[in-house]
Amino acid sequence: MDTSSSSGGSDPNACVSDMWWTMGNEESPDMRPGGDCIGCHADEHEGPTFLVAGTVYSAPHEPDDCNGVGGLTVELVGADGAVHTLTTRSSGNFFAEVGEFELMLPYTAAVVDGDQRREMVGEQLITNCASCHTQQGLVMAPGRIIAP
Repeated sequence: MDTSSSSGGSDPNACVSDMWWTMGNEESPDMRPGGDCIGCHADEHEGPTFLVAGTVYSAPHEPDDCNGVGGLTVELVGADGAVHTLTTRSSGNFFAEVGEFELMLPYTAAVVDGDQRREMVGEQLITNCASCHTQQGLVMAPGRIIAP
């Protein structure tokens, strides 16, 4: 992982961590933060098959391959009330493989940091977080998943 700096100032599209994934498709649970983990693994027919995956960032418009925020809890609550928690890696990536647990749709999602939490506005049917939480945001997402 490269820790070279390429941003600064008040650029809203800056990489807040100033740490970048530079190893291409080198296999790692920290690879390609911000990218579409579920879609890429399905397209390439490599790596684990994910039930849910995404990256948590400090700011809403950070670029792909920029490291996000590690050590946070991603909380998913299924329609059946079952609570599942995932911890973000140092890259900000979080994921659960198919079969790791059952997530009944629709579900709610929140990012938790101690006593602070940021919840998604509504219930979700899509578990591929990066399909909406892109740098600029798609399908009503304002951008990245943001730490509280």
